[in-house]
Amino acid sequence: MLFFSESTDDTKIESYLWEIASGPITDGFKLENNEGSMLKLKDLTPGTYKIRLTVTDSAGLKNSTEATVTIEKVWYLEYGLLTSVFNML
Repeated sequence: MLFFSESTDDTKIESYLWEIASGPITDGFKLENNEGSMLKLKDLTPGTYKIRLTVTDSAGLKNSTEATVTIEKVWYLEYGLLTSVFNML
């Protein structure tokens, strides 16, 4: 989950738009609910992603920032079974 509520503006923030700028995107993957100050990521393929956030204020001015997110597949042993989970670093 990425969270960006620290945005400030001299007027009012009108919108947030999250996008995946680069990464190992699989066919059919789509960001859902990507227009708020919080982005929940799920079902990502392991790899490194650049996530872009663009904020627009009430005057129509825009500013963007990017974060790098790495998803790793982690294996662990539970009840004698080898299981995998994904970690977001």
